[in-house]
Amino acid sequence: MKKIFTFSVLAVAIAMIFGSCTKRGYYEQDDIERATVIDYVNGTPYSLIQYDYDRTYAVVESMEYDTQYWPEEYDRLEGRFYEGQQRRIYNITAGFYINLFVVENVSSKADAFDALDYYAHKYLTTKANNKAISQSDKRRIQ
Repeated sequence: MKKIFTFSVLAVAIAMIFGSCTKRGYYEQDDIERATVIDYVNGTPYSLIQYDYDRTYAVVESMEYDTQYWPEEYDRLEGRFYEGQQRRIYNITAGFYINLFVVENVSSKADAFDALDYYAHKYLTTKANNKAISQSDKRRIQ
């Protein structure tokens, strides 16, 4: 009887040890998130997304040169979103991968829209200044 009990305990211990081993680590399988694009500013690579799991927001910047790959309103996105990092994200709605940079995570809707406006305005102002500088350079050359 003692041998059967010892064998049973040993078998359960071995099963628990091998059962806890997985091929993928915790962070590789559990941090994939889904989000929905709730707003974007035309002419800028900035979009506002809302995460499904906790309903918080993030301002993301598309790193694609082709504007056809920039996420649009109501697009569903899936991937690993880390603030301050560029990641390859799958656009479920459009059916292709895109490169996104998570600029800032924001907890409230009002702050999220303010942040989106801030980054979009900064982008458009910088773009306009660069265009004005290049035009003045052209006039000097002529």
